[in-house]
Amino acid sequence: MGPSPLALQPQPVSEIFDGAFRMYRRNFGLFAALGLASEVPDLVRSLLSGGAQGQDILFTTLTGTGDAGRSLGSAGGNPLLAFAGTALWLICLPIALSLAVQAAVDVSAGTRPSFGRVLSSVVRRYWSVAAVMLLFALAAVPSITCVLIPLSIWLYVRWAMAFPAIFAEGAGPIRAIERSTFLVAGRWWRTFGIVLLAYMLTSVVGFAIAAVLELAVALVPGISGAIRGGAMLVAGAIGEGFVRPLWPIILTLVYFDLRVRREALELDVLARQAMLAPPQQPA
Repeated sequence: MGPSPLALQPQPVSEIFDGAFRMYRRNFGLFAALGLASEVPDLVRSLLSGGAQGQDILFTTLTGTGDAGRSLGSAGGNPLLAFAGTALWLICLPIALSLAVQAAVDVSAGTRPSFGRVLSSVVRRYWSVAAVMLLFALAAVPSITCVLIPLSIWLYVRWAMAFPAIFAEGAGPIRAIERSTFLVAGRWWRTFGIVLLAYMLTSVVGFAIAAVLELAVALVPGISGAIRGGAMLVAGAIGEGFVRPLWPIILTLVYFDLRVRREALELDVLARQAMLAPPQQPA
């Protein structure tokens, strides 16, 4: 089934989640590929940081099939490789977080985006996304005191629509933050509830699928050591990759829902269509 334009009308929470699952299902190939691609930098970081050895030690310790005296600290790996993997992950993080957002915006507009088109669009807006991520990181600083954790949460929800605004409106980082603040104003608690529910849902489902795949790989006979640990990391990344796009899809649908409620977006679209339509010739 091909993509269809987004229904520009206020949506209840249940319809937003249903629309997200429907969008993912109708464009499964695209979103699955984007989700798996977004997992590659983190997978490389884990492998270069000694994560394969750590996974194997953890598995053998929990199952009692290995030397209980071994420590997870022995899986540190090469510090230089670990640094290179972390640097690569940080460089690719703005792209990894934005792929599904751009795809969701395109599908909502009724287009049929390709993997290459989505990737090129995200790369063009790399620095805007990176700047917004930096602002989010700064917003996390007050949470270090524990007392100001509510302040960080309040800022996160107010700025949650910044990423969709970058790709739907071509906004720069400051403009995207302003747009998100405007859209969420007066609807903070509703936005918070949807964002929290979406995060919990995707986290639990992703963790469950990844755990099942990791266990299935770990129980395959004939492999052991770092090879088994690396295979478990790959299986976990695949499980997380299939679920990861749901979060940005839901976020994007919430963005459009807020625009409809705050700006009557459907009226704006109809007006633009009327202006672009060719004049009818009299009979």
